[in-house]
Amino acid sequence: MWVYELDTFGILEVNQAAVSHYGYAREEFLSMSIVALRPTKEVPKLIQAHKDIESIEGNIHFGVFTHQKKDGSLIKVDINGHKVTFRDKSCVMVICQDVTQREEELLRLQLSEQKLAAASEIADIGYWRLEMDANTLTWSDKVYEIWGRKREDFLLDFNAFYATIHPQDLARFDREQEETFGGRKELNFPHRILLPDGQVRWVSEVGRLNRDASGRPISFEGIVRDITAEMSEQIQKDLFTKISEVFSTTDDLNPALSETCRMILDLGGFGFTEIWLPSIRGDKLRRVARVDAFSKPITGEASPVDPTLDVGSGLPGKIWLDRTIIYTEDASETASCFSHFEKPLTHKPAVFGVPLMYHEQCTAVLLVGNSDATPNMREYEFVFNAMQLFLGSEIFRKRMENDRLHMFESLPDLVAILDYQGNFITINSAGCNMLGYSESEIVGKPLAGFVYAGDIPRMTAALTTASKESESFKCQLRVINRQGQVVWLSWHCNRYPQEEIIYGSAKDITAEIKLARLSEEIADIAQIGSWELELTGQREVGNVYWSPMVRRILEVDEDYSASLTGGFEFYVGESKDRIRQAIDRLVSEGIEFDEELLIKTNAGREKWIRCIGRCEEVDGRPVKVFGSFQDIHTMKSTRNQLEEILGSISDAFYAVDENWNFTFFNKESENLLGRKSEDLIGKNIWEEFAPAKGTEIETIYKRVVASGKSERFEYFYPGTRSWYEVAAYPSGGGLSSYYRNIDSRIENERILMEAFEEKIQILESIGDAFFAVDNQWKVTYWNAQAEKFLFRNRSEMLGSNLWEKYPEAIDGTFYQKYHLAKQTMEVQYFEEYFEPLGRWFEVTAYPSKKGLSVYFKDVTLRKEGDIRLKEANETLLKYARDLEISNEQLEQFAFITSHDLQEPLRMITSFLNQLQRKYRDQLDAKAHQYIDFAVDGAIRMKQIILDVLEYSRAGKFEEEPERISLEGLLEEYKALRRKLLEDRRAVVTGANLPTIFGFKAPLTQTLHCLIDNAVKYGKKDVPPQVEIFVEEKSDCWQISVRDNGIGIEEKYFEKIFVIFQQLHSRGVEDGTGIGLPIVKKQVESWGGKIWVESEPGVGSTFFFTVGKRKTRQ
Repeated sequence: MWVYELDTFGILEVNQAAVSHYGYAREEFLSMSIVALRPTKEVPKLIQAHKDIESIEGNIHFGVFTHQKKDGSLIKVDINGHKVTFRDKSCVMVICQDVTQREEELLRLQLSEQKLAAASEIADIGYWRLEMDANTLTWSDKVYEIWGRKREDFLLDFNAFYATIHPQDLARFDREQEETFGGRKELNFPHRILLPDGQVRWVSEVGRLNRDASGRPISFEGIVRDITAEMSEQIQKDLFTKISEVFSTTDDLNPALSETCRMILDLGGFGFTEIWLPSIRGDKLRRVARVDAFSKPITGEASPVDPTLDVGSGLPGKIWLDRTIIYTEDASETASCFSHFEKPLTHKPAVFGVPLMYHEQCTAVLLVGNSDATPNMREYEFVFNAMQLFLGSEIFRKRMENDRLHMFESLPDLVAILDYQGNFITINSAGCNMLGYSESEIVGKPLAGFVYAGDIPRMTAALTTASKESESFKCQLRVINRQGQVVWLSWHCNRYPQEEIIYGSAKDITAEIKLARLSEEIADIAQIGSWELELTGQREVGNVYWSPMVRRILEVDEDYSASLTGGFEFYVGESKDRIRQAIDRLVSEGIEFDEELLIKTNAGREKWIRCIGRCEEVDGRPVKVFGSFQDIHTMKSTRNQLEEILGSISDAFYAVDENWNFTFFNKESENLLGRKSEDLIGKNIWEEFAPAKGTEIETIYKRVVASGKSERFEYFYPGTRSWYEVAAYPSGGGLSSYYRNIDSRIENERILMEAFEEKIQILESIGDAFFAVDNQWKVTYWNAQAEKFLFRNRSEMLGSNLWEKYPEAIDGTFYQKYHLAKQTMEVQYFEEYFEPLGRWFEVTAYPSKKGLSVYFKDVTLRKEGDIRLKEANETLLKYARDLEISNEQLEQFAFITSHDLQEPLRMITSFLNQLQRKYRDQLDAKAHQYIDFAVDGAIRMKQIILDVLEYSRAGKFEEEPERISLEGLLEEYKALRRKLLEDRRAVVTGANLPTIFGFKAPLTQTLHCLIDNAVKYGKKDVPPQVEIFVEEKSDCWQISVRDNGIGIEEKYFEKIFVIFQQLHSRGVEDGTGIGLPIVKKQVESWGGKIWVESEPGVGSTFFFTVGKRKTRQ
């Protein structure tokens, strides 16, 4: 049992028995409709069962239906129900009884009755028998007759019989045989057979398996009869029933045709089915539906091959003209029909073409093509013959129904059918929109339910008259729509007495009613009256008609007799001449006029009026003159005052009429545009200011006049090459324009825009990433570097909340620092690691009243470098400490070693000197020479030891850097080396030597050593020339010592700075080869560099550098 809603068929409640029986969970049941419990083919039966259910009271026996369980199995259920109100909804409560077994018993009983009926007509039944042991098959003569074979020509055995079965029925035949031989059922099987000429015949075979006492099958016998006529009729009936159901339940024609094609295709396993419809003019055929065996259905769409054909062309066009069924296997006609097949054809293409007729009129063309499964299409020729009229009438009916429905729904007016009591039977969409209700809310309801209460008597009288007297009537009624608004409807109705219904249409005239009333009110407010006069050959017939407003303006009573010329007495001065001339031209020539004139009323008051005259002509001759008469005294007086005011306002102003002629041009306009008012009034704006013609201002002015809406805009006028801010207002068919020069503002905006673009360019070009947020943390700017660093596009970020995009940053350092900047209005600078990106960022946040600007850069490499540098520094410090200890130990060792080595040398030298003094006379010259060599070697050995000690101490100095005068150092050298310089006749010079900042002792030692070498290694018989130069670099001083000595070959440039390396033998110059290594060590100790440039025989220049304001290394 369950309860479902009538309107939607949705299930609202279900009991446990239904849940258990159908296999659905309770929640599944409550989400379904009763339609979902039925196979698709049962749905029309369900809908039919609910027809007129509103009028049924008490128990409702719906009948036996097929239901489908969740597992897909089908059951038969007998359904009874009652209408109930459940949850304030109209519902039905039903009780379903499973009668599947009962229905199966009934079916078996029906089959038994059929067998009994067949037995009674034994004369039309053939008999057959198959002997199981011998495997021999015997047929009665009737069987041969049914099969279309002759006994003497047909070699009968089971294989020969099997070959006659229709290929599409072989699988079913095998299943039936297997179940019969298995003892599960007796044979009762209708199927098709193939006759020798290729025709198809339907037969019904009934048989049984005979067994011996042991249960072994011994024979298989049965009867067969020809059921071709019955099956043809049934196939046709079933197909036509399905097609009728499709056309009845489908709203539009094209889907119905597509489904019909599918059903025809399935009927015979055809290759394709398509339907062509004529155009409205009948000159074209268009394919509207196609279904084929390998492609999707085509409904109302163009196909790649001839979707539209001229009548008479192609196979469809030929069928359309001939009005006869065509069966063809002609490749030239069938090729295009099979072009949609995605697989190559393995059969000979054949096509049936059927003209679908209705009252001898061809309504459509049906094409059906064969496939591998339909080698003989003529099997279904009987269906195609019957389909000519059946499907043709269905298409005609559906097409007419669609046309009427489309016309009914496309009308803009309300269209409805009512009964004689005024109840709606149907109504179109336009009518539903007018009333503001859905069709279901209107149909069945009385018109009076929507009509304004005051109009109901008029509606009732109209309906009563229509139902009793006239066949048509008209009336105007007010209705109240769903929004409570009053809508005026003008009804035009025709009655149809045979059905007692009324066809009605209603037009919404609310706007017209309102406009008429508004016109009356406007005429009264604007004080506009009208006049009219019929003309004949004598020009004037009777009195002129004056409306009440005209009489009120002229201050005459209703008895005043008006005439066309009799009214001239009210006009004053030149106005009288102007109106006479205007009337005369209007009557004689049909020239219309519009004049502003001064009158004196019947009461003696002067007034300005506007009089307009129009003419109605027949065959070029005026037959009636008419016009308006308006009191414009107040407006005229106001206009005069306004002209005085406009002439004095600061903004420029001008006005033009509907012909674009100037009517006003104030002083400021004269100043800005350089033209005089008296030269422009009455002249055309586009002629007097030609540079504006065809520009933006002409387009806007014309749009303002056409739309009646004012516009404000900026305009560059080529005539003065200036910018103006313009406000244009529609005025009396013309236009009024206020404007002022804005050149200075435009220039300021240009400067500001350039500054803004420059700012944007800077923000986009800087290496730092940058973004800005407002006070609600919405991103207002996001530059390219921000996109690169944070991997989010500008389009994604702009307008988004920063913390919604980066929720992982909330409560972190970024969140805290940004909020701190906003709270304190102080700049925040910090470095922080952003874990989601694995990056270090250096961030500076600048707060402002509008939000926050954030600059940041990726310092990941630097931070990682800092970490590595810190680790390296720690390692280096350890090495430095170890090296310092090692150096101290080495220095101590060198001192001790040099001291200890000098003592033996002193002893050697002392004893050799003693030996020479004591045994001088006893030794020969050679002995004295050997003693000199030994003493000299000891002396040199001592010097080497002292130099080694000096080398070990080089680069180690404890004093602080100080200011050093290089000029002073040079003078000190000259004083200390005076004797050497005199002996060598050497000249040492230095010009413009600066004072520098450095370590004095090592610098002094370095400079002296280089000058010493320059003096010592001079050319023979050439006095040494030594020059000192100093060049200032950006970060250091470059000092050079140049001589004119013997020079050095380039291959020794590196070797001379290596300890104990001498380029000259002892005979050339004394030395230990340690001077330049000490110099190099000293220079490098303060961070400088030393190198040499030299050319043998020319001289050498030694360069070294001293850093500017360098601290201790």
